[in-house]
Amino acid sequence: MDKISDIQFSPDGKDLYFSGIQDGMSRLFKSNEVLYDAETSEIISFRISPNSSDYALLRRDNHYHRRGKDQIIINDQEYSDRFVEAKEFFFSPDSRKLVIVGIQYDDESTDDPNKENAEYIHVYNTQNGEKDISGPYRSIHCPTFNEDGSRLACIVLKTGENNFFLKVDEEEYKLDIASKGRKGEKVFLGLKFSINESDNKEVLEIMTNRNNRIEKKVFAVPNSKEEKEVIRMWRQEGEEGLF
Repeated sequence: MDKISDIQFSPDGKDLYFSGIQDGMSRLFKSNEVLYDAETSEIISFRISPNSSDYALLRRDNHYHRRGKDQIIINDQEYSDRFVEAKEFFFSPDSRKLVIVGIQYDDESTDDPNKENAEYIHVYNTQNGEKDISGPYRSIHCPTFNEDGSRLACIVLKTGENNFFLKVDEEEYKLDIASKGRKGEKVFLGLKFSINESDNKEVLEIMTNRNNRIEKKVFAVPNSKEEKEVIRMWRQEGEEGLF
């Protein structure tokens, strides 16, 4: 090996994965086996699924274009999607989905800076190769799955909107949180699913930093498309004991 850039154990602890340069080529290894050869491209990041059966990687082609250099590979399957920047990159807890959040490359020229820098959510089905794409958004924050991987939530700032929305699967629910900047950086600190002890129902917890005040809000998770609003159950303020 000329260089090793990343090392990870599989979640079951049985195998060691690593990426690096061998004979001038960027490769992904499982123990001593070559899983993927990027040839003249560069493997910049990889993930192993929670069930230790699948892998995904981002491959960067430095000869392709000044934008849109990053391409997703899942179990040797190369997708045509290219990204200017991938912000988030992870498997669902059940290993059936892979999520990428980032700036999607569009080969159609545009003078609209909002479209050029728009962010998208790509969800790939690792079982059948299908994918779902949501966007464009001005920004996407804190994407997260529930415990069994059946639901995906995140917070989005839509184009033409000043308020953030809570996105749960395909539905979007307006929040009472306004953007103070173009993308509202440093507003959201965390988002997670949990179980409400009083009724054993699923809730979403959002932790924010508003005016240098840490705040956690808990929302009842909508169970159907007929439920058009999320219900805020309670909130807690302070810097300790929020999560």
